[in-house]
Amino acid sequence: GLVPLEGILDVTRVVARAAKGGVMEVSEVREVVQTLPALLLLSAFLSHPEIQDICPTVVARWKMAGGARLRKTVMQPFKNVLDTDGQLNSDKFKNLQPLRRKAQEISRQFSLGPKMKEGG
Repeated sequence: GLVPLEGILDVTRVVARAAKGGVMEVSEVREVVQTLPALLLLSAFLSHPEIQDICPTVVARWKMAGGARLRKTVMQPFKNVLDTDGQLNSDKFKNLQPLRRKAQEISRQFSLGPKMKEGG
């Protein structure tokens, strides 16, 4: 298949600043959260034995750059906040699950559209 690069943003400066204790803007947090699942997908792709056989140089450079430790490294700062899909962890945020259900319910209502009155 194709190399999964969609959704990967350059968050190098933001992550470096946060690693030093710097504050991230809301928009920067969104970029990091958007990029996490895409980076993890790329990491899984490059870890596949078939890809390692086809692209040994790319895989070697990925490993030298720390790609092999990506899941642990990337998820560590977010381990109590985000789940493995990069979504807010509903175990950590107890009010989140009812809000997600309500949002889905509202979304379904809008997708159904207005209902016709019977006999009208």
